[in-house]
Amino acid sequence: MHKHIFLSLSILVLLCGCSATETNSKPKEIIKGEMNCTVEEDKFTLMLENGQIVKYIDSVEGELGQETVDILNEEYLVGVTDNEEAVRIMNESLKDLEGHCE
Repeated sequence: MHKHIFLSLSILVLLCGCSATETNSKPKEIIKGEMNCTVEEDKFTLMLENGQIVKYIDSVEGELGQETVDILNEEYLVGVTDNEEAVRIMNESLKDLEGHCE
């Protein structure tokens, strides 16, 4: 009788464990991209992941710090998760400065 209960519980634990593993095992896909921007004579590249800027690379100064990246994300890309949308927003934002991104 005890073997039957133990076997039943073991099967139940295995089934629950397997189903929990399957639903959590798929990692979220990270979509990377970049946009090349120009403002007057200045050129820079913004590296993207899921609609957020992760690196800012200036053609003269090189890679700028995380503080600059954070400011841009907080100012323009709050809630954005799509790289194409990020390019569109940044392109619109730079029009006032006679700049553009692509």
